[in-house]
Amino acid sequence: MLYPWRMNDADVTVQPEPLAQARQASADRRFGAALEAFGRAGPVAGLAADDLMAWSGAAWWLGRTEEALRLAELGHRRLLADGSMTRAAQEAIGLGFLLMLRGDLAEGSGWIQRGRSLLEQSPDELAAGYSAQFAAEDALRGGGDLDRAVDRARHAREIAQRVGDHALLSLALMTEGTARLSGGAVTEGLSLLDEAMLPVQAGAVPPDFAGNLYCQMIAICWELSDLRRAREWTEAVARWCEGFDSAVMFSGICRMHQVQLRQVAGEWDVAAEQARIVCTELIGMNVAVMAEGHYLRADLLRLRGRIGEAEAAYVQAHELGRDPQPGLALLRAQSGQVGAAVAALNSSLAGHRGPAYGRAPVLRALVDVAVEAHDLDRARGACAELSQIARRWGSDGLLAAAAQADGVVAVAGGRPADAVAPLRDAVARWRELEAPYDCARTRTVLAEALAALGDNSSARLERQAAERTLTVLGAVVDLRRLAGGPGTTASPGGLTARETEILALVARGDTNRQVAQALVISEKTVARHLANVHRKLGVSTRTAAVAWARRNGLHDGPPDLH
Repeated sequence: MLYPWRMNDADVTVQPEPLAQARQASADRRFGAALEAFGRAGPVAGLAADDLMAWSGAAWWLGRTEEALRLAELGHRRLLADGSMTRAAQEAIGLGFLLMLRGDLAEGSGWIQRGRSLLEQSPDELAAGYSAQFAAEDALRGGGDLDRAVDRARHAREIAQRVGDHALLSLALMTEGTARLSGGAVTEGLSLLDEAMLPVQAGAVPPDFAGNLYCQMIAICWELSDLRRAREWTEAVARWCEGFDSAVMFSGICRMHQVQLRQVAGEWDVAAEQARIVCTELIGMNVAVMAEGHYLRADLLRLRGRIGEAEAAYVQAHELGRDPQPGLALLRAQSGQVGAAVAALNSSLAGHRGPAYGRAPVLRALVDVAVEAHDLDRARGACAELSQIARRWGSDGLLAAAAQADGVVAVAGGRPADAVAPLRDAVARWRELEAPYDCARTRTVLAEALAALGDNSSARLERQAAERTLTVLGAVVDLRRLAGGPGTTASPGGLTARETEILALVARGDTNRQVAQALVISEKTVARHLANVHRKLGVSTRTAAVAWARRNGLHDGPPDLH
C-alpha cells in the first residue's frame, strides 16, 4: 500500500449535512470549501468511493499533494471492493499520473500499469475504449508508429461516441490529431485538435481531464511555433482557471504558459519573476512545469549576460528532466566555447524523438552557432532542414525563423544581395507575431547585409531600430555585439584580444618561446592561453588551430582590437 492510512472500521458514522455541503462545493469547484466540509463529514471509512475521489480531487487542486494521493489510493481500493473495476482502473491510472507529475516515476509507472491491467480485465466497453486510447498514446510516443496511433485513437473515439464518454472522446481526438499533425497532415491534424477541445470548452469534460487537454494543446502550439494559437489557448485556459475559487496546480501551469508569452512579447522582467514564483509554488507537485520554468529563467538570464546564474538555471532544468538545449549551447557559444556549443546541438538533434517540427529551435540555434564557428556547410545544412520543416508545417513562427536563418547564412556566405529579401520577410513576420527580440536580432543581420551592399543609410535605420528595442529589453549581450564592444564575439571564435594575439603569432610560425618573448609574458601563460584557444575553437591540435587562424585572416600578425 502506497500510503498506509488506517481506517477505523468500527467508526463509520458520517455527518449528512457536512457531506452534502462537501459534495455541492466539489461540484461547484469551490475546492477550499469542499476540503473543509469533507473534513467535518466524518471518518473516511464511512465515505463512498465517489466521495473519497472528490475529496482527493479537492486536495490536489489546492496543492495538497500528499493528502490527495492518500485519498486517491483509498478511493481506488473502495472501488475495487465495490466491484467497479473500470472506475478503479481509471483512478489507479490517475494516481499514477499524479505521482509521475511530482517526479515519482517508478511508483507512478507501477500504478499506471496496474490500472491498464485492470482495464484489460474489465468486461465494460468503456474499459476497452480507454485501453485503445492508451495503445494509441504508446504508438505516438516518441514519434513512433503514427498509423497505429491513428487506428487505435479512432477505435477509442468510436467507443466514446457509443457510450457517451466526453473525456475519452476528447483524448482520442487529441491523440489522432497529434498523430496526423506529426505526419504532416497539417489541416486535418489541427482540425481534429480543435474538435477535441469542443467538449472541454462546453464544460462536458471533468476538470482534471480538461486541464490535461488544455496543457497538451498549448504544448503542441509551442512546439509548432504557432504563436497565435498559443496565445489564444493560453487566454482560454486562463479564463477556465477563473472558474475555480482556488486551483494552485493549474493556475501555476497557466502562469507558466503566460511566462512563455511574456518572454516572446519582450516583457522580460515580469516573465522572470513569474517563472521564479511558479517554480517555488509547484515544488513537489509538477516537476515538468518547474523544469520549464527554470529553463525560461535561464534563457532570460543568458540574454542579459548573467552567465553564471543562467548556467545554474539550465542545470536545474536539466536535473528536473528538461533538455537544456538549445539554451545551454547558446550560452556556451556566448562564452566563447563555440566548438562545444556545436557539439551539444548536434547531440540534441541526434537524440530527438518526436515530430520533425520539434527540431526547429535547435536547428535555428545551430545555424547561428555554426556561422560563428565559420562552419558554413553545417549552417547551410541546418538552414535547409529548418526551411523544409517551415514549408511543411507552415506556422508563422517556423516561417519567420526559416527566413531569418536563410538570411543569416547568405550574409555569412558573402551573398548579401540574397539575404535582403528573406531578412525583410522575417522582420515583417516577427513584427506581426509581436516578437520584438527576434525582430531586433533579424534587423541587426539585415543592417549588415545592407551595409555590405553599400546602402549605409538603410543599414543605419535597421541598426538603430534594433538598438532601441534591445536597449528597452536589456539584451546586453546583443547590444555589445551590435556595438562591437568588450565582451562580444566580434573577435572571431569568441577569443579574447590576448588569445587572438597569441594565435596570430603562432599562425605566423612563432614557437611558444618566441610568442612569450614578443608579448613579454611567460611560456606557461602562452600555453594556458593556447589551451583556451583550442577549447573555444573546438580543436585538439596546434595545426588545427593554425588552420582555423589562416581561414579567418589571423596569420598576417596580431590585429589591433583596441
